[in-house]
Amino acid sequence: MTKRAIGAGIAVLCSGLTLAAVSPLLHLGGTAAYAQTQAEMNIQSGDTYKQADAEMSAAYWKLYNSISKPQQAMLKESQRIWLKYRDATARLRASPVSGGSIYPTIYAKYLTELTKNHTAELQAVDKSLHAEGGF
Repeated sequence: MTKRAIGAGIAVLCSGLTLAAVSPLLHLGGTAAYAQTQAEMNIQSGDTYKQADAEMSAAYWKLYNSISKPQQAMLKESQRIWLKYRDATARLRASPVSGGSIYPTIYAKYLTELTKNHTAELQAVDKSLHAEGGF
């Protein structure tokens, strides 16, 4: 681990955030290249969110294309409302660092977390709607 990574971890801890809140940002070994500057961390966390969003979108469209028109309308409305909820919740959770250079990283972390949870929900709905005998 580099001195820069150690220093970043200490700075995060001193700012009142837990290391767990930014654990995807700091790499503690291995061979993969990890972000060293705040700008790199912001980009990396944004890329991680984009991947989670793509997985959620795939789960959404898989479900959408397998259900009836009335169910599609319900799913579409549910997704529209959920997207507003996700964005507002991520902003709220990241608000303690609002205005700081770490804000984009923390905001993307929460977007990623919420999006991954929603992907699992969509997959569970898909499974339950297509199980023999319904729910």
